[in-house]
Amino acid sequence: MTVMPADVSILEEFPVKTDGGEERIVVRFSTPFGVAGTVFLTDGYDETSYDIAEAHPIPAPAGNEAGENEMLVQVGTNVGEFEVVGWINMLYGEEDEPPYGCSVFSKGFMFDVQEEEIGRPIGELGSWLQLRVRDFTFWMGEQQSLYSPS
Repeated sequence: MTVMPADVSILEEFPVKTDGGEERIVVRFSTPFGVAGTVFLTDGYDETSYDIAEAHPIPAPAGNEAGENEMLVQVGTNVGEFEVVGWINMLYGEEDEPPYGCSVFSKGFMFDVQEEEIGRPIGELGSWLQLRVRDFTFWMGEQQSLYSPS
């Protein structure tokens, strides 16, 4: 599950054809936390989703008083591809077992990451990860798209 800020602003919406010839809806968005970019849009019963392309631990940034070291930046003009730097705010697993997954918080968004995506044991609460997410797709509730994919 992905958590998104409640106040995501959709600035523009338009259809595109993917490399595979599929038509998808793209939205340009921004948030009050300084995050902006383009992602895919889904509706119906789908959820906000993404693929974790890379994940690795990084040292805790110095002086992170108000989230200024969190980062969520679009990679070039690649729709739905973002570089993420955030901290582990939740661990998933059994009480007596090492965690099998975690949630990474960055700029109002939370991304779920599994141990196999990192390739090593999950860190502890408050430790930092750098992620590359691809195919970031927003689900915006019951809102209807202006376009219908064919």
